[in-house]
Amino acid sequence: MTAPGPEPLVPRDGPCATCPYRRNAPAGLWAKKEYDSLELYDGPTGLQAVKGAIGVFFCHSAPELVCAGWAAVHGDAESFALRLAAMRGHDVAAVIAYTTTVQLWASGHEAAEHGRSGIEHPGEDARAAVAKVTKAREATGRPVDFS
Repeated sequence: MTAPGPEPLVPRDGPCATCPYRRNAPAGLWAKKEYDSLELYDGPTGLQAVKGAIGVFFCHSAPELVCAGWAAVHGDAESFALRLAAMRGHDVAAVIAYTTTVQLWASGHEAAEHGRSGIEHPGEDARAAVAKVTKAREATGRPVDFS
């Protein structure tokens, strides 16, 4: 009998309200380092590798699932992170096939620029979203680091 392989990677069924890739997500919700990481996945496969895009981007609200916004924007056969995951034995087909009708930023750079624009002075919508995500994640024993 052989040991089971890695779990298949599955995207969330849709970008959550706080997804940094959503055009209507509040700016300033996540920490600068989170927004900065979105840009690692932009560009050709080799550039992604050089920038260090080695990990699949998981959902902040449901961390057992791949971020649906990330899957829609970056989840294609050219993704360095997905290529590495496939080499590790993960089934990445569901991520590559994922699509959404939700309005998303076209790149990690665009999403990051929007998100970082509100870090210094997050609006009420961002503060309310942080409170909601914090409460939900703490209830599961997986708190979020917003710093």
